Amino acid sequence: MDSLTALSSPSASVLRDYMVVVISSSEVVPGDIIILKTGEVIPADLRMFETMNFNCDEKSLTGEAEPVEKRIEADIFIPETGTVATSEEDVPVGDRLNVVYSTTPVTKGRGRGIVYATGMQTEVGKIAASSTKKTRKEGRSTHYKKHGKAAPVKGLALRIYDGVGKLAHILFGCAILLAIVVFAVNKFNVTDEVAIYAISTGIAIMPESLIAVLTITMVVGMTVMRKANVVIRDLSAFEALGGITNICSDKMLWSQEGPMGG
Repeated sequence: MDSLTALSSPSASVLRDYMVVVISSSEVVPGDIIILKTGEVIPADLRMFETMNFNCDEKSLTGEAEPVEKRIEADIFIPETGTVATSEEDVPVGDRLNVVYSTTPVTKGRGRGIVYATGMQTEVGKIAASSTKKTRKEGRSTHYKKHGKAAPVKGLALRIYDGVGKLAHILFGCAILLAIVVFAVNKFNVTDEVAIYAISTGIAIMPESLIAVLTITMVVGMTVMRKANVVIRDLSAFEALGGITNICSDKMLWSQEGPMGG
């Protein structure tokens, strides 16, 4: 949601009362005529009626790696059948060549269009609305108490080093308990020999090399993954790989971050 909010356009050039005025993008309403030029971010979903060498970068919405050329078309054809489309549902978002979408930047040219959707009614708004729905598939919610342990790694997983830390606290308590037992066996007559024996017994149950063994194991795993062209820079990220269920990428199979820009 933060990434979608960060994409919003701060202002827009609107034709009102035969004059071009600059207003906040939040004040744009359906029916407004928006004037666009290179470098601007589209404030709403528009249907273009005038373009001149007009291109938009739509990879944040459709995953298209290259800028899409927009042009005025009398008819939009359905890709599968080649017949003229009669509704928006007939044509995928990426094939609507006379339509530009909110939050996508203009990479080249200029044009004018009329607003037909704003806010949550835009294509980006629909994505935001779908991501905030409370209904989730069973077993896919991060609420593990409700849906069980089939939750994503973020909701339930315990890092290895966190588990080792808890184990260290438990073993430390056991070491103190063993020292007390040794003192009790000697009726708390603590001589140098008894103290050394108690300390040695406590230290003996502490796995001093456990952290080193875990680190070496992870490094070996990273080496194996490196041979498969997977580069991991952070060991903590390596721990979470076992819980990955889905990888988000565009159609070029690039990993995405923030606005899904490859």
